[in-house]
Amino acid sequence: MSAKKVEPNFTIIPESAQSAQQIFAEGMAVMIGVPVSKIQFHSTVGLDEKTGKELRQITFQAILPTSTLIEFCQNTLKGISDNEESLSKALNDFNSKILASSAKNKKG
Repeated sequence: MSAKKVEPNFTIIPESAQSAQQIFAEGMAVMIGVPVSKIQFHSTVGLDEKTGKELRQITFQAILPTSTLIEFCQNTLKGISDNEESLSKALNDFNSKILASSAKNKKG
């Protein structure tokens, strides 16, 4: 049984997607509250010499309605589920390339 495709009730202005700010982050933390939640995106910048713990720099912080965060999570999980086959193939291809590169480096 195939899932019925639902058309969004909005249109993205193409120029806005091209000019949107992009920020790289290695990880994230979520603080869920009512009525808003906070997502902090971070990058690791080193280790604390005294404690040995990772030093994380917050690169971006988003504060949004908790209902919007829940909708984002639902849409993300649905997107992963809908694209499970292609994601699995892409991950397997990526892993094969990593392993082939590693084997090549071991030979010399």
